[in-house]
Amino acid sequence: MTHELNTEAGRLRAELGRSLRGRANGRASVEERRRAIEFARRARSRGERWHAISTALAIATKKLQRWCAAARCGDVTGGFQVVEVVAEQQAGIAAVDGGGPLRAVLPNGVRLEGLHVADATAVLRALA
Repeated sequence: MTHELNTEAGRLRAELGRSLRGRANGRASVEERRRAIEFARRARSRGERWHAISTALAIATKKLQRWCAAARCGDVTGGFQVVEVVAEQQAGIAAVDGGGPLRAVLPNGVRLEGLHVADATAVLRALA
């Protein structure tokens, strides 16, 4: 990791450590997550590995990856994202002959439950 990234990681790690120490739930605030995600994006764009980035920030690798995956969907709070399901004709989606309700968990942790295939397709396209 470059000296510049190492210095920034050290400052961010110290700030995260101070702020999390006093919290009962040990959760980072939305602003702290945003800063860690931005740092991780810059480091990844320079070819750094997830393990090196998470070690520099003193955050578990999987946790940092989850934060970054959620941020790609516009959600840095860790909660659900509101999406709108529209009729097939409006969205221009080809009709899919599907059976009963679908249940799927995406790699970023988003859960789709109780939707028919056509509705799930619309949701996935909206998230893409």
